Amino acid sequence: MWFARDGERIYSWTEINAYKAKRVRRDPRALIAPCGPTGRPLGPPIAARGRVLTDTRERDRAAAAMRAQWGPGRRLFAFFSRRMTDVHYIEFTPAGPSGEDTPEAE
Repeated sequence: MWFARDGERIYSWTEINAYKAKRVRRDPRALIAPCGPTGRPLGPPIAARGRVLTDTRERDRAAAAMRAQWGPGRRLFAFFSRRMTDVHYIEFTPAGPSGEDTPEAE
């Protein structure tokens, strides 16, 4: 899963038909963790809340963060993926100890 960090926010993108976006819409609670290219966790997970971005400005901000943090490999992947389908951008923000939103995430 491609991601980019922007302050307290983590942005990711996924194909429009992927289950990830459907799941986040149904239940925004998530555990996120840094992983290697094979998906093997590199650190402990943190509780987060996700939401699919629908506002054009928010989507543009997420796209800009992705472009700024990933090189030509991601752009090449995006070029070929977008020819097949559109994408959703998902924003993850830290959740409090009980899994509720933290004030700075609102």
